[in-house]
Amino acid sequence: MDRRHGFEYAATQNWVLGLEYDYVDLGTRNYTGYGLTSTGKSRFFSEDVKMNYSEVVGRVSYKFDWIR
Repeated sequence: MDRRHGFEYAATQNWVLGLEYDYVDLGTRNYTGYGLTSTGKSRFFSEDVKMNYSEVVGRVSYKFDWIR
């Protein structure tokens, strides 16, 4: 599931400012297997890992008006 929110603002005729927030959820994955403890004994493990991240992006753009 991805969510994207943002806006752009024309500060002048040519300059545009923007800010965007993105949230990406890659779901949950289960990892299982055998590993060693600190005492050297073998043990079974099972771990659920939730993978998601958030980011904020800011931008400044310039519009060229060469063609009219």
